Amino acid sequence: PQISLFNTDLSLIHPHLSLILRCFTSQFFLWGKMKISRKLTLMEAIDVFDLAQQSIITLLWVSGPIMAIALAVGLIIALFQALTSIQEVTLTFVPKILLVFLSMIFLMPLMADKMNIFAQEIFTKISEK
Repeated sequence: PQISLFNTDLSLIHPHLSLILRCFTSQFFLWGKMKISRKLTLMEAIDVFDLAQQSIITLLWVSGPIMAIALAVGLIIALFQALTSIQEVTLTFVPKILLVFLSMIFLMPLMADKMNIFAQEIFTKISEK
């Protein structure tokens, strides 16, 4: 049977997606050699896409500030090199590494909080299912 989402055949999105979803939504679960045939709560395609979306948003919240700081430091150093005609290749690495490391230290509570909230949401969804 075709698994559809919003009246769209999922095999058009990815050729193996309908097979993967059928494996996730099967009612038989093999654990070693023992076959457990109890009825499992099914994870629907909407839940999978919602989890993927939340994962990407959390990834951007956690890595975004550090990437922005690295970009800003790189631009400032490139501007400095262009204005002073200093063409030292290694000049960009030391300040960028130091500032990224310091920003990671200062932003660690924010990043840990975002990841903690995301993990709690996942565990809550698992316990509801």
